[in-house]
Amino acid sequence: MIQITNEKKNTFIIAGAFVSVLSLSILSANMKSEDVCKAKAMSGIIAKADILTQADIRSEELLSLEEHSVALSLAVPESIYDGKILVNLSDTDVLNIRMEASEESEIVGKIYGMSYGDLIESCGEWTKITSGEVTGFVKTEYILTGIAAEDKAISYGKEITKTAITKEEYDQMLADYAKAQEERKAAEQAKAAQSTAVSQTQPTQATQETTVVESTSNNATSYDDEYLLACLIEMEAGGECYEGKLAVGAVVVNRRNSGAFGSTIYDVIYAKGQFPGAHNGLLDKRLAKGPSDSCRQAAREALAGVNNIGNLVCFNNVRYANYSKYKEYKIIGNHIFYR
Repeated sequence: MIQITNEKKNTFIIAGAFVSVLSLSILSANMKSEDVCKAKAMSGIIAKADILTQADIRSEELLSLEEHSVALSLAVPESIYDGKILVNLSDTDVLNIRMEASEESEIVGKIYGMSYGDLIESCGEWTKITSGEVTGFVKTEYILTGIAAEDKAISYGKEITKTAITKEEYDQMLADYAKAQEERKAAEQAKAAQSTAVSQTQPTQATQETTVVESTSNNATSYDDEYLLACLIEMEAGGECYEGKLAVGAVVVNRRNSGAFGSTIYDVIYAKGQFPGAHNGLLDKRLAKGPSDSCRQAAREALAGVNNIGNLVCFNNVRYANYSKYKEYKIIGNHIFYR
């Protein structure tokens, strides 16, 4: 992380005074010492000029070229970005880091705008940098160093904390983002589908007390358990996800196993007051038409002991749930399974 303080900003003002003094010293190379003093006085910086002279140099002597060089180095303010780079792009833009100084070279990393790194060497159009765990070449035109980088960082107004990431990390980040977008889209579609299914489905409660007309079908007993259960699942949860279908099958098997609703799949399904569709002709229609493959599979697994609801024996549409009366419950799709 790179921080810039107010003290650092003030060095720019002091540096200006040093440069002014240095320029005065160079211009006075052919003047006598007393003329130099007059010139210094006219510029109002005698005290500042004294900083650039050596204590052991006589008043008549002028600064040597070597001393001018030393003075120049003192006059140029140091920057916290000396030896570092700042990516001069928006913080949402990304700059490629390549293995070699060529646009044809392999990309080894990515660095976002307003991120920083260390400058290794400048090669004209390309600059070699290291940032984070990535070392490689970036286009020189997109980076700043020294005072220019520092000025940019000050105007940015935020702490500079980001460094480069590897190409693999960047690709994984894109993949994660794409996956999240797909999941969000799928969730929105599922929610819309559920809303449509709920609006088209009449409330069903396996344990509700109701007066029904007994089915006149004489063929129900001729179906095997798997087919009969699959048709019930289709009737009750045909529009649900597979887990919802399996859960309805598990309710029927749990009831059979408990013995409280009958000892066979047929007994459970046709128990009085449990599944209205079994008595009003709806199940008969489904038995004649046949179940979907997914409902067959759910019935087969439920009868084989696959159970995703534990010991729950009732279910209802979530819109009609009465949570305060449930000892235990689980919501799958549009149904709540409970006991």
